[in-house]
Amino acid sequence: MAGQENTSHLIDAFLLVKGDAMDLFEQLSREIEAVYGSVRHVFLHRIIFASLPADKVAALRESPVLALLTTDEIVEPLPPLLAADEFLDIIPIWNKLLRVKRDSAHNRATDKDLSWDAEGHLPPDPPTQIKEMMREWENEMNNAADNKKKYL
Repeated sequence: MAGQENTSHLIDAFLLVKGDAMDLFEQLSREIEAVYGSVRHVFLHRIIFASLPADKVAALRESPVLALLTTDEIVEPLPPLLAADEFLDIIPIWNKLLRVKRDSAHNRATDKDLSWDAEGHLPPDPPTQIKEMMREWENEMNNAADNKKKYL
C-alpha cells in the first residue's frame, strides 16, 4: 500500500461482526483495511480471520460494528456470542491456525540464512576426516618449525 506508515508487526485476529447484515460486514472489512490490516478468511459473513498491525488492535476494538475481537485461542467455555451452532465448526479452525503459526514461529531457527562469518557467529565445524587432515598438517608444520629452530 502506498503511503503506508505503519511498521508494526502483523498478528492474527478473530473478529465477529455485530449483526448479520452485509453492510456491517463490509464496514468492518473497510475498517480493517484502513488500519493496514488484511482480511484472510471470511465465514458466514459474520466471522473474519484477519492480519492486523499489533498496535492497531485496540483501536479496532472500538468499532461500532464489532461484536468480538480476539488474538488468542478460543477455549471452553465459549463466549456467549460464539456459542451458537453455526460457529462451532469455525472455532477449531481458528485454534488450529494459531497453534500452527505459533509452533512454526517457535521452531524457526533465529540464525537461519546467516552467513558463516556473521557477527557473533563462528564458522561451522568441518567434517571429521577434514579435521583429521588439518591436524596432520598442523603437526607437520610444527615439526618443521621445531626442526628449523634446532639448526638456528
